[in-house]
Amino acid sequence: MKKMILDIGCGNNPKGDVNCDLYIGETPHIMNESYIDPRKIPNFVRCDAMHLPFKDDVFEIVNASELLEHVIDPSLLLSEMKRASKKIVTLDVPNLRRLAPEENPNHIYTWSSKSLNNFLKIFFKDVTIVGSEYGEYIPKCFLKRKYIGFFLKFLEQFMEKLLGSPFLKAICKVDKTAVKKYDEK
Repeated sequence: MKKMILDIGCGNNPKGDVNCDLYIGETPHIMNESYIDPRKIPNFVRCDAMHLPFKDDVFEIVNASELLEHVIDPSLLLSEMKRASKKIVTLDVPNLRRLAPEENPNHIYTWSSKSLNNFLKIFFKDVTIVGSEYGEYIPKCFLKRKYIGFFLKFLEQFMEKLLGSPFLKAICKVDKTAVKKYDEK
């Protein structure tokens, strides 16, 4: 049986078997194309991430990429993600140590690796925080030039060791018995 993946806040970059976003048409997404056409997104469901229209334990993996920093109540979002997932919840968030909060006025919250880990531990017993690959954040034209490419690679590695990657990825194993739901506290 195929693992079912739910991608919450998919925007124009869906990664799931089921993909949902609150917005269609013009959106406040500023990092990529700001028009969402649900006809071009496979299995699109328009919904509020704080009140997912899915039964409990439906998806093997529930993913939210660059969403947690935008929602008013991240605790409610995590409770909903945990409720809909059988096994794994994954999140990508900007790394506070690399991306200043003022870079995106739509970000309500910011996290460092440590603060994200501490926050997620409220909901999940087993949390792993890793930096994302960030070769994609280097202008490809620079990599074609031998010396500039070498210098940028060195600078990237130095910055990653010093500050971490621009984005943090959290992988949380769902244990329904470990922690009570947010709304039961």
